[in-house]
Amino acid sequence: MNYYQSPTALTLDSDPLVRVGESFHHVMRELASCCHETDFRVARKVGLSRMEARLLTMVNEVESLLPSEAARDMKLVRSRISLLINGLQDKGLVSSSESKHDRRQRSLRITAKGKRAAESMREAASYHLRELVQSVPANKRQSMLEHLELLYHCATVVNATQASIEDEIE
Repeated sequence: MNYYQSPTALTLDSDPLVRVGESFHHVMRELASCCHETDFRVARKVGLSRMEARLLTMVNEVESLLPSEAARDMKLVRSRISLLINGLQDKGLVSSSESKHDRRQRSLRITAKGKRAAESMREAASYHLRELVQSVPANKRQSMLEHLELLYHCATVVNATQASIEDEIE
């Protein structure tokens, strides 16, 4: 989308609430696409899939992580998370050991090689994010930040609403 093109120009509905909702949806889709592309580029830089990179980042952010926690946070089934964990272990990026809290479970920990890969991904992501922000005129960046905060709020409301609807259906 061209920076100066209004997302409201992309909807034809006469109801102002529907126009705002459709515009919000369009902007979120564009942002998600941008994030997925950045994630893909960053992961590729260190030889990982986007999902492996996401799991590595999660393990890097905590002292230890249970596979069940990773599966829940990534919204993946246990078998899929096991494949990702095995791939990261085979590459020497994470290790697993007996959980401190429950000996029946295994905890994931990042290795020194994994920390270097995570740092490399963080640096690559920072580069892409700087490119993104530099594409916005300097006098619009504060306004952009305020709008991002509003979009974040809207997204959390939408996610909470969807979660409550799913709970009601079950």
